[in-house]
Amino acid sequence: MADELDAATETLVITPEIWSQQMVDYVYSSPVMMNRVHRVDREIVAMGSKINLPQMPALTVGDVTATTGAVANQSATYTEIELTIDKWRYNAVTLVNKAGIQANRDILADFRRAYPDALMADVDAKLMALHGDITTYTQGDANTQPNEDLMTATVADLLGANLGNRMRDPNQVTFFLHTNLWKYLKKIAGWVDACVTGEAVGGRQKLELPNLYGIPVLLSSQIVSSSGRRNFLCLKEVFALGIQKGIDIQEIPIDALAKKIAASVLYGVKAYNEARGVKITTVAA
Repeated sequence: MADELDAATETLVITPEIWSQQMVDYVYSSPVMMNRVHRVDREIVAMGSKINLPQMPALTVGDVTATTGAVANQSATYTEIELTIDKWRYNAVTLVNKAGIQANRDILADFRRAYPDALMADVDAKLMALHGDITTYTQGDANTQPNEDLMTATVADLLGANLGNRMRDPNQVTFFLHTNLWKYLKKIAGWVDACVTGEAVGGRQKLELPNLYGIPVLLSSQIVSSSGRRNFLCLKEVFALGIQKGIDIQEIPIDALAKKIAASVLYGVKAYNEARGVKITTVAA
């Protein structure tokens, strides 16, 4: 049920009485994963509820018959992954006119600014919930604390799958790690000590984590906790995202002296090439 903001309760803190106070701006998680996966909405998502994503068959090389030069055709069949546009997500709020008049700021404008971040964080959460579909390469368990052995093992998995050329492009590959791993990663000397990294400033003087082995590291609180944190090392095509109807904010007519606004987005997510990613399970705390 949608929230209703009235002058007596929810908006009391921004309705001046003896003193006036600015509303605390809620900062939602900025999108982390949605802009670093295979996006199909810019190309083929227009109408319909399902999108078929073709996958190339694996190719093999054989010998040419030396005496005749004969070659045999390889049996090669495309497969496809079906992405369903099945997530219509929203948030709505109703503002009683009296509260809007008496408040010391534009409440509806506050919510309009906050809606996009909230909905984009929701998309991230749905993508990260696909962790169960990554089965070819997995590392760690619910007792694992991140260390150099763990992280190099994940990289080695994708190198062993002959994906090294793709991994050299920092726009194509990402570590997606839960925010709680920061406290472990910042203590690994090989990544933060200036005498080891050769940087002018040691990692302990900076909040951000360095790229690991040339791969960008993005932290998110949306990483799922399910028998441990389900982190990822992913090439872009591990997951597919199709946004059919982008974030839409509109006022909804209601039979009251109030305004109701709602923000919504229509999209679908799917594991696309799961063997191009590694699921990294670590401790939850």
